[in-house]
Amino acid sequence: PELTNVRGMGLMTAADLPSGAHKETVIQGAFERGLLLLGCGETALRFCPPLCITAEQVETCLRILDGVLGAVEPAKTSGTAAPSAGTLPVV
Repeated sequence: PELTNVRGMGLMTAADLPSGAHKETVIQGAFERGLLLLGCGETALRFCPPLCITAEQVETCLRILDGVLGAVEPAKTSGTAAPSAGTLPVV
């Protein structure tokens, strides 16, 4: 799924996912890979890193997030396609 409606100031940012189910799946998948994310509202992810975060840690965060987003089933727009191998099911 895509992140949309990215907003915030400085290091404190948020972005929306297509559904609350996607949000929970991404939060859990990130946690399993060592990245703590916060939910915010029905569909938003909140990023609130410490002010002392390093560029290397930001790169690691983005790499984990990219992997999780790539492994989550895309939002269903029509039909019922089976998830491909390696995807995280949206519950």
